[in-house]
Amino acid sequence: MPGGYSISGRWTFASGVMHARWALLAAQHGDVRLQCLVPLADVELLDVWQTAGLRGTGSNDIRAGDLFVPEHRTLDWELLGAETNPGSLLHADPLIHTPMGALLNMVAPAAALGSAEYALDLFRELIMVRKVKHAVENRQADSPLAQVRYAHAFGLEATARLHWQEAVRVVSAAHARGPSTTTEPDRGQYRLSLALSGEASAEAVRVIMLGSGGSVHRLSHPLQRIQRDVNVLMNHAALTRDPVLEQAGRGLLNLGFSVPSF
Repeated sequence: MPGGYSISGRWTFASGVMHARWALLAAQHGDVRLQCLVPLADVELLDVWQTAGLRGTGSNDIRAGDLFVPEHRTLDWELLGAETNPGSLLHADPLIHTPMGALLNMVAPAAALGSAEYALDLFRELIMVRKVKHAVENRQADSPLAQVRYAHAFGLEATARLHWQEAVRVVSAAHARGPSTTTEPDRGQYRLSLALSGEASAEAVRVIMLGSGGSVHRLSHPLQRIQRDVNVLMNHAALTRDPVLEQAGRGLLNLGFSVPSF
């Protein structure tokens, strides 16, 4: 319509919507995928985020019907997500010159890594004072088995951090070479590093929970929340193992991605 677009639909997984004033909604217009910036006051929020984990993201649904969006609040996703997006013409900040897909793919693995780091801190505090039933040691930390478990979890968390840092290095190196120099093997390595980071983080949390006793499963204990959050997080599109590793393998072999990927 003149001066803008009329959009209708239902959008899922609107993370952060409970604390936002605006929403960025995708709408298909012919062959163009538009991103439409709309005030939350103009849409309906649906309270559907009743999940086992990640409750704090408030990732509810958004519904709109015949909502008019002025043209100046719309942008082609291909342009918005590109290195040469409009903001890159005004600002030198490397983040603005980084493809949006690369940045968005880092979020879920970063949350998994932070969860593993916090879980490791809590586990250390716990075993330094906890008395384990059917064991001779006065505290869990004095048990060789607990020492092995803590070292295992520590190593997994370190592995997750190194993989995440490797993903950042790949993106940074591509940016340093200049715009549009990211190769398919680069993209494959990047996606692989993030997937392996998330996997190591989740495994660290699993190892910790198995050695922490029944009390940590009370809803008042942060470890049970960490476990539930990470379990749900591993189903995020950036961390779903099989499809991510398939595309990573195609990129590393320079076979071409069969679905769009950073």
